Amino acid sequence: MRTKLGPDRVYSPEVNDANTTRLSIAQESFWLLSRHARNDGAFNVSRAWRLRGALDEAALQGAVQDVAHRHDILNSHIEVREDMPYWVYDAGRPLCVECVDLSSSPQSAMDEAFRLVASLARNDLDVEAGPLASVTLFRLGRDDHVLLIVLHHLISDAWSIKVFIDEVSQCYSARVNGEVVAPGRRPLQYMDYALLQKCNLTTPLFERKAAFWRSRLSDVPAPFSLPARRVVKERGTTTGAAQQHALSPLVISAVAGWAETRGLSLNMICLAAYAMVMARQSGQSEFMICMPVHCRTKVETKNIIGPVVNPLAIAIRVDQCMTVEDFLSEVRRAVLDAYRHHEYPLERAIRDIKAYGAVSWQVPFNLFFNFYSEPSATPILSSVTAERLDLGPKGVKFDLSLTVRISHDNSRYCIDYDSSLFDAAQIGGVCRQFESALTRIPGSSGQRLADIELLSDEEWDDLVECRNATRAASARQGSLVDRFAETAAQYADRVAVASGDETLTFRSLSQRSTQFADYLRAQGCEPQAIVALYLRRSPEFVVALLATLKAGAVALPIDPVLPQARVQHILRDAGASWVVAHADTLGDLPSGSHRVLDVNAPLPPIDPLMSSIPPDAPRSIEDIAYIIYTSGSTGIPKGVMATHRGLLNRIDAQQEVAPCGPGSIICQKTSVSFVDSVLEILGPVVNGGLLAVMPDDVRSSIAGFVEFLVHRQVTHLVCVPSLAEALLPEIVRQAPTLKLRYWALSGELLPDELGRALHRILPKCTFVNIYGSSEVAADATFHCFSASQAAPSLIGKPLRNVAVYVLDATMHPVPAGTWGELYVGGDGLAAGYLGQPELTAAAFLPSPFVPGLRLYRTGDLARWGEGGNLEYMGRVDRQVKLRGQRIELGEIEAIVGEHPFVREAAVVARPTPTGSLQLNVYVVGKHEETIDVDALRRHLARRIPEAGLQTAIVVLRELPRTASGKLDYAALPTRTPRPGIKHVAPATANQMRLLDIWQEALKIDGLGIRAGFFDLGGDSLSAMKAVARIAEQWGIRVPLRAMFEHDTVEEFAQWLEDRLGAERADAQSLAGGGAL
Repeated sequence: MRTKLGPDRVYSPEVNDANTTRLSIAQESFWLLSRHARNDGAFNVSRAWRLRGALDEAALQGAVQDVAHRHDILNSHIEVREDMPYWVYDAGRPLCVECVDLSSSPQSAMDEAFRLVASLARNDLDVEAGPLASVTLFRLGRDDHVLLIVLHHLISDAWSIKVFIDEVSQCYSARVNGEVVAPGRRPLQYMDYALLQKCNLTTPLFERKAAFWRSRLSDVPAPFSLPARRVVKERGTTTGAAQQHALSPLVISAVAGWAETRGLSLNMICLAAYAMVMARQSGQSEFMICMPVHCRTKVETKNIIGPVVNPLAIAIRVDQCMTVEDFLSEVRRAVLDAYRHHEYPLERAIRDIKAYGAVSWQVPFNLFFNFYSEPSATPILSSVTAERLDLGPKGVKFDLSLTVRISHDNSRYCIDYDSSLFDAAQIGGVCRQFESALTRIPGSSGQRLADIELLSDEEWDDLVECRNATRAASARQGSLVDRFAETAAQYADRVAVASGDETLTFRSLSQRSTQFADYLRAQGCEPQAIVALYLRRSPEFVVALLATLKAGAVALPIDPVLPQARVQHILRDAGASWVVAHADTLGDLPSGSHRVLDVNAPLPPIDPLMSSIPPDAPRSIEDIAYIIYTSGSTGIPKGVMATHRGLLNRIDAQQEVAPCGPGSIICQKTSVSFVDSVLEILGPVVNGGLLAVMPDDVRSSIAGFVEFLVHRQVTHLVCVPSLAEALLPEIVRQAPTLKLRYWALSGELLPDELGRALHRILPKCTFVNIYGSSEVAADATFHCFSASQAAPSLIGKPLRNVAVYVLDATMHPVPAGTWGELYVGGDGLAAGYLGQPELTAAAFLPSPFVPGLRLYRTGDLARWGEGGNLEYMGRVDRQVKLRGQRIELGEIEAIVGEHPFVREAAVVARPTPTGSLQLNVYVVGKHEETIDVDALRRHLARRIPEAGLQTAIVVLRELPRTASGKLDYAALPTRTPRPGIKHVAPATANQMRLLDIWQEALKIDGLGIRAGFFDLGGDSLSAMKAVARIAEQWGIRVPLRAMFEHDTVEEFAQWLEDRLGAERADAQSLAGGGAL
């Protein structure tokens, strides 16, 4: 059954003359995965020890060789023939111990040894060149050594390490004691196991097991996805990190004892706790967890070295309404069902059902769970003590892996994670919740999963109570109308509003607004009637707004520049009784049942009898002050009803963050249809500042905008970051003449570089990053940042009398550092959406923390970061998955925006004709620069993983924006071809062959050599098919990334010719080197 060819012995277990040995199914999976891995040691099984004592180095060398002679797999490598991997036994290259002498520098020897050990453990072993095992001994001193053993996963699992170390220890002891070491190979080799495994696949028993897995995997849930802020790293850097914690022996004993009384294992309890935490943090109720199980069920397999392990796909369903007891029963059933069929390889089952198309090695899960009672895998060498060393993090094969190791005196768990997805703070939260779930399960069997609190009492108090200790009484009493009257009396002759050459003093503003309020009441305007203010930004708007509030009515600001269809919808939906307008816009108003009033019409003099009637505003602080219509995510305008309580609290909060009073000049440039305008206007009016109204023609000019700030000596400004970025060059030019003291940025993520630049240019100005929405009186949190704290995601702490919570899907607080959905409570909450009780009920939920109060569900992802500041990630719906990989669209926007020729970028995910998702990247160039799309794609290739490169790039002159200046994603055009791309026919034989492959993979005829593969709908699957065809036709290995970096036939042909030329040069060099 086995033959010998030349210097190498090649197994032939299937047919006598094949001269080949195929890999086991587990090895095939490892081989495929390792070909796509970084050089980060993810597929290394490594152990290291510090050895103190009289070590016999020669005996150790001999012992390692003794063990290598027993196990053929330790002296082997992989040979690829026609794209298929085969084992080759290297008889002439036995495994040896490499010795490294560091004893010449004893003081630094250990540090240098640890550096080398960590590096070797993280370096991938070359599976095709071999060897797949290495043993290195570092000599620190005469009786001080470090031993490192590295075995590739292709030839090892955790149990194999124990077998190897035990046998090395036995052979070492025999040698130092002068005993004879039994020679010869093991009668059962791993190759025999591999052959037996493949033969078993055709038996009726295995067919029944296969049917089970086909049924189980035929409807797999969506890949698991935790909210993550991807930290972009350069290619080739490791992304592995780990956190390890001890488990209390008392806790383990108590949980294990409780589990045994219910027919459960400790393994099942740990898996259930892990699943509870993952469901809470992700909001997913169904997902798959990979759990390995060893297949050494026969005595003969106990002492072979090789991966005798099979991963099980455990289908998890976490219904939060289930009791803990019922959930544990489901976990038990899922584990036992999977274990009864564990011998059928999962990789083969996935391949059978083609769950992921042609990519059979892509598993339908990215969560891993491992539980074992740790075998004693420590060298036992005569006269030597061994201390195991922590090798630190290495590469990871899964997004998140939990390993629980149980021993009698040192039980612990370790979470390995992809640090390009998660950071230490987020994983720390996972760890704390896992421990909490593990300890609380035994005492909660009758409770619903949704009712289990996974935070410690101390952390719950910190997140819920301490961070929301914002209660504060106002420094000024009375309603907004009362406060304005007080201010108008105190500063009667000061200018309150300035617009062009027109000014209003506080006295005249008070008189005119009272006169208009009396007129409204005389016309029959009742308290809480809705008065639409169809007015431009102007002194008249300020008069009308104050008059409406004095009359006890509800202000409904409507900008006349809005489309008429939207104006009509708002008036009809709100049921406005009155519409106040300028004379020149009266004709634009749609017809309706409302009464129209000309804001400039002559009004009767103030009636002493009418003015002696106390103002109607407000009868209650819970009365509605104004209504702002916002499109929200549905695109259908809905009216947000803001209360007087929220309005007053926001004005008071503004005074704490950016004080305004006499001498303050506030720029009023926001459209009256947006909530920021209400605060822009009423803040200074109530507190004695001057409101400087910016003309529309000035607002649309960057130079004119900044010149207005200079001319009016503006001290307070609010705008979105994208506008600030556009103003930046002119701000630099005019910086010495600007008087800005407070600049608030809100509505968008604040780019880090923008924040730093603003601080450098205006060092005396206070910059505030503000987060909020119309539903929370415009703003809820704030972060005053310095040049060193201009982090784009920090939105700070809650404003006065505002509470903020980061919650999971069950509305439990998530740990600090963990992403969750942001909820806002407190005085700023709106009353709801006008006439839409269902939407109101869905967005304003009962508070689980304060009975009788409500929380607004923002739909934004956030977390508590360092210093008690909130970090903002983006909308819940701004994350997508492409081919199972998580893509944060905001991340790609930020990276594209770093390109020197790109001024702005927007990214959306859109379906392709095949039903998959593709990313569309829309870019605007700087200063009329022409954007080289291919150069931009290469810029992306250097920064983000392959899934992020499945993009179509569209160059636009401008990005569409809403009337408030925010990016309008819904208005972005569908994908269009690259501008200026001409059809160019192939000119070389290689280009012709490649073009055929492009057209076959894309199923498109008539392409030219400059057509972008991904612009035309290509994705990772079609790219992999093209790569396979290229490798087949040219006989070379082609990395998948080459397709992303050179996605036109023209570029790829050049890359291919360079690659072929390099290989020819290498071949000629070897041919001329002579025999060795």
